[in-house]
Amino acid sequence: MFTQLLQWLKYGIVILVGLALLWTMREPIAAFLRELMELISELFGGQQQSETNTNNQQQGRVEEVVQHRRFSEFINPLDDDATNWKSKELIQYSFQALEAWAHDQGVARQREQTSHEFVESLLRLGLEFPNEARQLAKLHTQVSYSTQPLATDSDLVLKSCWAMMSSSRLPLPTSMESASLETTSKEDVS
Repeated sequence: MFTQLLQWLKYGIVILVGLALLWTMREPIAAFLRELMELISELFGGQQQSETNTNNQQQGRVEEVVQHRRFSEFINPLDDDATNWKSKELIQYSFQALEAWAHDQGVARQREQTSHEFVESLLRLGLEFPNEARQLAKLHTQVSYSTQPLATDSDLVLKSCWAMMSSSRLPLPTSMESASLETTSKEDVS
């Protein structure tokens, strides 16, 4: 009987210590669980959305267009030798600048487009620097999804892209391409 009482006392102490640890660590545990739920939600596409949520998303797309940064707001980070940017930051910033450059010329990146698909859509419109843009898309994909080290020539690719973006424009579309672009733009808003 005494051994059973000691056994129960031991279990009680373990339970109390466990509860005390949970109580003192409740904030980090809650943050971890929130992040885990967000990750699971992202992996499985979230819950089914109601028509109201869909309308809110469409309004958000319109607001995104209004809040879009212009290419002129970007500075060439490679012009300043004192810039202490990491390669990953330089590549992401440069790709955002390419998106802004294209958007300023009437070609917005679609939400579901990969970096490569976006660049290929620019190439179909007559982009004047196809090799540099493809290399930038490759670098952007690499820093976004891979842990492999970057190629040593990434700075040359970025310099070349910045020079080309600063000095070139997409050709004006023909009437048939213009109608296609207008249809695409209208579909994006609706």
